[in-house]
Amino acid sequence: MSDPITTHLHDARGPVHAGSGPQINFVLRDRQGRNPRAVADEQIRWLHQRFVPPQGFSNALETLKREGIVLLDGEPGSGRSAAALMLLRGMQRHTEATFQEVDTRSDEPTGAPRLDPEAVGDRARLLLDLSAVDEHLWHAVHDELPSFCKTVKDRGAHLVVVLPHDPVQQIRTDLNPYKADISAPHRPYVLQRYLRQAGIPVEETAGTPMPVVSDLLAAGRPMREVARLADFIVRARDAAGGEGSFAEWCDQARAAVTDRRREVADLVTELRNGPQRALLITAAMMHGALADAVHRGAALLLHTTRYPQDETPALEHTDLAERLAEVRAVADPHGKVHFDSLGYDAAVRMHFWDHMPQLRRPLSTWVAAAVELSDLLPEDRDALALRFADQCLRSHRYLAMLVALVTRWTENLAPGRLRPAALILERGLQHQEHGRYFRQQTYDWSRTSNLPGGLVQILVEICGSVLAVRYPDEAMVRLHHLARRQPQSRAGERLIDLVLGDRRLYRRMLDRLAQSPAGYRWPAVDAELFRTLARPAHLTDHGPGDHSLLTEPGMPSRLADGWRHVFDHHLRQGTERHLPVQDWLCAARDDEGHRALLLDTLITACGQNPVLHSHLYVTARDWAHHPGELRASRAVVTDCVLQKIGAAQAAPKPV
Repeated sequence: MSDPITTHLHDARGPVHAGSGPQINFVLRDRQGRNPRAVADEQIRWLHQRFVPPQGFSNALETLKREGIVLLDGEPGSGRSAAALMLLRGMQRHTEATFQEVDTRSDEPTGAPRLDPEAVGDRARLLLDLSAVDEHLWHAVHDELPSFCKTVKDRGAHLVVVLPHDPVQQIRTDLNPYKADISAPHRPYVLQRYLRQAGIPVEETAGTPMPVVSDLLAAGRPMREVARLADFIVRARDAAGGEGSFAEWCDQARAAVTDRRREVADLVTELRNGPQRALLITAAMMHGALADAVHRGAALLLHTTRYPQDETPALEHTDLAERLAEVRAVADPHGKVHFDSLGYDAAVRMHFWDHMPQLRRPLSTWVAAAVELSDLLPEDRDALALRFADQCLRSHRYLAMLVALVTRWTENLAPGRLRPAALILERGLQHQEHGRYFRQQTYDWSRTSNLPGGLVQILVEICGSVLAVRYPDEAMVRLHHLARRQPQSRAGERLIDLVLGDRRLYRRMLDRLAQSPAGYRWPAVDAELFRTLARPAHLTDHGPGDHSLLTEPGMPSRLADGWRHVFDHHLRQGTERHLPVQDWLCAARDDEGHRALLLDTLITACGQNPVLHSHLYVTARDWAHHPGELRASRAVVTDCVLQKIGAAQAAPKPV
């Protein structure tokens, strides 16, 4: 499997796929339990190693340093999104300075604000990529940008906006001071930088731009084509075991990116019968799989497309080696099927998808069943799913086909289906053009109660490990919905891990829990979430800042609202005699500096309810009488609770 091409080369966000080989990010294994911030930082470091600054980059950086905001414009394919990430990387000044992508709030109702000022954390590094938005959304966001920029400045944050490159989309005059133009870097330098990172020494690529591929590096070609060329050069090197010359690798790469589709069209014209074409398609979709898997896959495709069964006796069938030769494929000494020509498999897939539209839906049915073939190795199963996803993602019309596949594969917990389903969903979420569609789909799923168990498992991992990297607020919302509706899942656990790693998210989650409307359906889940998040250790620790969260303006009120929901839940359940505040009482005993705030918050949560005041005191009294060496210090806290209750009851009632 080839290395994935850099974000910079592909002018896309997140890991991208620029060749015919699979790009597999191993959502359910490699990222499980990893801090999303660490994943994001790792991706940005990886990109930085391969980044060549575009023309105008230094001016954009100066604008960002001076204003805190830069609106980045440039031709599509010039590396705008990668440049935006590198600009934000240069602004990292503090361990609290997180990176996040600002969403245009696709899950909000029509007419609601598209930019949420609460998404702006103190000293945060923010990317707002508008390069692929439609005209309607652009106008809505554009009107809100000035006030959003003011929030960014007020909170000491940094914002890079990637503008849509359309002469019709003019920006307001008050935004002009933030605008900066870039143009693509010198393409041979980009190619050389990538190749050096892949281990091809500089002496091979320096000097005159590689004559064999110089026309493919001409001005105007998108960075994604440079990316694809780089990938094929590396793959040609790897396929040759490092033998041969750099010029030969370039020659093979050139053929792969320029000549293959015409070759495939000519071959398909020659192959007139169904079994030949079925084998050709299968060899392309299962490229690199074992010969037995390809053989069975081709038979399954014939069955799926209702091709008449071959009644020829088995001994009279053409052997597999000869049949593979007819479609220009071969089984290597390890029994794995591949085409000799680099890039041929990708060209075959594109040809059939583009020129035989009647096969698209049967291919979906075939892929759904083919992943269960026993001869397919796990990596081949994953590659098959991703290759089909890449074809569907070329058009908005076939996104629902991928959603249907994910749903079908997650109806049970069969591991052979779950990973391909997860990888398809990850690919969709990371797609520059269609990512919003899949984010909306995850939102809709998260608010559905009767989801298949496999889909719940995937959504929890996808939200916690993939969506949280770029859209942490959206991940938080979806995990909260899942925790409420799927209490047996790990959604609550992943939600807690996510928000405890980011103070801004922590505050937002406490707000969500504090603002739950009366009579809503999940008080028990929210009460448990609040109690876990509101542990005193999280609130009194100074962490990387110079103050504790508990002393922040508004935090005691936020916590009191959350405790009020917890107390109300216990009243409805008839379990209010022993309120679950023992850990807060212990913290008040051990932390004299925060004692008053901790106890005042609990008293405020009781409001003017004398029943709650009584039960809070009984809880504190019973806690103080618990056997142990600290009874005297516990009694001090209990006396303090009693005094504060008396003061609260003596205070004038609100009018």
